[in-house]
Amino acid sequence: MSRFPKYRPTDDQKRQVMVMAGFGFRIKDICAVMQIDDQTLHTHYKHELATAEAEANVRVVQALYNNAVKHNNVTAQIWWTKSRLGWKDASALDIENSAGSMTLMHLLAAKAVRELQAPTIEAEPEEVSKASKRPPNIFEPASE
Repeated sequence: MSRFPKYRPTDDQKRQVMVMAGFGFRIKDICAVMQIDDQTLHTHYKHELATAEAEANVRVVQALYNNAVKHNNVTAQIWWTKSRLGWKDASALDIENSAGSMTLMHLLAAKAVRELQAPTIEAEPEEVSKASKRPPNIFEPASE
């Protein structure tokens, strides 16, 4: 005869281990809450520990799907299409990897230079003449 009564987990205890493991609690924390050691946990709750993460993921995916389909939650629909179908925002522009990235950068630079060189319409005639006198370009040799 053993000194301790045989450990028999209840359905509520199994459910609690399943929930905690599904939420990602550490084994030592589950043991502390259940007031058992890790050997007892692994012996008597093997199924709950093995399936808890998958069970939690199933519930979250079901909720996401219901939000997207039954409740017409646009955010859930967008997330689903991006993660499951690989869709991307139409407004997203990948400048580094696009074929015309150099052309685009040159056009943007040319536009910026034109805007810097053009005098403003609102300026007084004296200010326009001052604006046309630009400082020397430090990248060109000085003219003598």
